Parts: sequence; C-alpha cells; structure tokens
Amino acid sequence: QNRLMMVLQKVFEEKASITYEIEVPIPDGRVLYFENSVGPIEKDGRVQSAMFVAVDITKRKEVEERLLIMARLIDQSPISIVVTGSL
Repeated sequence: QNRLMMVLQKVFEEKASITYEIEVPIPDGRVLYFENSVGPIEKDGRVQSAMFVAVDITKRKEVEERLLIMARLIDQSPISIVVTGSL
C-alpha cells in the first residue's frame, strides 16, 4: 500500500507511467505475482487521475523459475549436452 502511494505520487508529479511487480502471499501458502502499471490521465496539461492495470503473471514467474533451474542444471552438468534442431 505504501509502495502504491509512492508510485501514485510520482505519476502525478512527473506525469510518468510506471510498471512494477509485486508478490502477494495468500492464505493457502502460495504466492501470486502481479505486474502493475500506473499511468497518468491528463486534462488541460494537468494530471487529473491515474489508470491502474494489474496483470496476474504467476504462471510466467513459475515458468521463469523452472527455466532458471534447468539452466543451472545444464551449466553444472559433468557431461556435454547437445541440442539439435529447433526448440
């Protein structure tokens, strides 16, 4: 909540669009990830309000983590790994 207030302040003062990610723990122990974008809505050269869009990127984060694990495993593998053809 504090972070959102800081983002809104920057949007209103600098007329800047800002995108950032947050982690949201939920009661069942999982963590959801969101990409938030906040942008100014101007009228007569002044910021009158802000637009806020939140996108659930949890699946993307899970895939990125799996790719990192695979990359580490390949880097640390004592054998050569050759990929042929297209992925």
